[in-house]
Amino acid sequence: MIRTRRIAFIALLLAATAGLAQVMPNAPVVNFRFPMFNSEGYKTWELRGAEGRYINENRVELTNVNLRIYSGDETGALQTEISSPKAIIEIDTRIVRGPESVHVVGPGYEMFGEDWRYDDADKTIVVQRNVVVTFDDSVGNILK
Repeated sequence: MIRTRRIAFIALLLAATAGLAQVMPNAPVVNFRFPMFNSEGYKTWELRGAEGRYINENRVELTNVNLRIYSGDETGALQTEISSPKAIIEIDTRIVRGPESVHVVGPGYEMFGEDWRYDDADKTIVVQRNVVVTFDDSVGNILK
């Protein structure tokens, strides 16, 4: 069952990347898991969600999103985890973004906010509004 969901989601993304706009899937893919690997074969990220819906050849709308970002090397270390109720993946640029709330957990910090974007090309997370960051350790006297 999980393998069928994964194949369906991959087919959804492949249809989007192939530019098959005339074939527009209208049924969502549920409980999907979509990993990405680098040229060396190491996992760089894994996108999971409750539902994925095809919007057009470059966009898939996602609900209950969990994006895990890995080191991309032999350690396979989890570096950051991003969770949000809604997001859109832009396939050609490998950008995942969402207008709603986001929860980010990384090494030594935790962040909450709204209106966010993860860019896989430069490995950046930008959160635009209502940002709250908690650090696990002291950051020193940064307010001088």
